[in-house]
Amino acid sequence: MAMKHTAVCLVALALLGSFCHAQFGSYKPSKPSYQKPSPPVKQEPTKQLPQQPQQAKQEFEKPITWKYPEDPQPEPQPEVPFELRHPVAAATVAVECREIDAHIEAKKDLFGIGQFINPNDLTLGTCNAVAEDTAAQVLIFESELHACGSTLDWQYERPSYQYFLGDLINIEAIVKEFFHVPLRVYVDSCVATASADMNSSPRYAFIENHGCLVDARITGSSSKFMARTVENKLQFQLEAFRFQGSDSGLLYITCHLKATSAAYTFDGEHRACSYINGWKEASGAHAACDSCESGGFDSAGSSSGVVGAGASTGGWGSGSASGGSLATPGRKIRDVTSTEVFEWEGDVTLGPFVIGERVVA
Repeated sequence: MAMKHTAVCLVALALLGSFCHAQFGSYKPSKPSYQKPSPPVKQEPTKQLPQQPQQAKQEFEKPITWKYPEDPQPEPQPEVPFELRHPVAAATVAVECREIDAHIEAKKDLFGIGQFINPNDLTLGTCNAVAEDTAAQVLIFESELHACGSTLDWQYERPSYQYFLGDLINIEAIVKEFFHVPLRVYVDSCVATASADMNSSPRYAFIENHGCLVDARITGSSSKFMARTVENKLQFQLEAFRFQGSDSGLLYITCHLKATSAAYTFDGEHRACSYINGWKEASGAHAACDSCESGGFDSAGSSSGVVGAGASTGGWGSGSASGGSLATPGRKIRDVTSTEVFEWEGDVTLGPFVIGERVVA
């Protein structure tokens, strides 16, 4: 059955072919007058670059004339004559320092500006003026070195041993502690003589009875112990005097010094007492001075409490008024309530001091 259909199709195709040939067999088509289009050329895609914004130059009707401003110039200053002056202190105060006091004169025009100050507004420490020179418009102050709230600053040994009657001789006793326990020094007794021999005559014991400075009690002088500031140092002042009938005016001072533990209490044998409207102790232990009055006093001099002989050179202690020789310090032990108290003793000689008479014009 399939074969029959195939034969029919072939016959049909054969007839069709014959028909086309019979009809168009003698005809040839002419060449076309148009050209055959060429095959399209394949174009590569192009990259689009970003477009830059177009800037157009802006023109102004008038040209720009701007420029940087000029630096400001200082205004010219008028020429004025000028002279640099250094301040000069007004010479309105004059000071005279003496052995025992100070004399000060101050102009009432204190600042040198032509204006007077109120005299009550100017003081010397805690003291007011003692006088006023109305003609010269000057205030006058006078004060002892230890008065008006001032204090004495003993810094070095006095280079001269020359004194005048009434001057204060400053004497200082020191014990060097080294590696010992803290020590306290005492001036147990002092005697003044006209020669280096402490046993010579005349002689005057002005510290006796274990640390009682009796000179002020006997003569009314200003001799006294200074307030004790440290335990290993003791200072006192002796008002200069001369022995009657002594033309040389020489004075030697020999003192017996003691040092003991600073923990040892003050008592009748360990004290530094001065007579200032009553007996006062240099460290404030005034009760220790109660027995000073029982020693007895002699205005011509006293032999009680005079130091022993045997002074020799040494290096224990010092004198602020002059160099001194010192006995080799002794040592003794005192038994107090079963506690050993070590005590050192020694003698020191100061001088010679030359005591002159002040000439009064």
